[in-house]
Amino acid sequence: AIQSGQPLAVVYARDDSAAQQAAAAVQAAFVIGDSAPTARPLIYRSVPA
Repeated sequence: AIQSGQPLAVVYARDDSAAQQAAAAVQAAFVIGDSAPTARPLIYRSVPA
């Protein structure tokens, strides 16, 4: 579990603009909430060959 104040990611970039874009992408990738997410099945569906 992640604790409050603990970093979730570190962004490395060539310039400030690239860093801001990367930070926005990282922030969009996470959902912060008070409860755990609902469990999803490991295999969603099978695709026949």
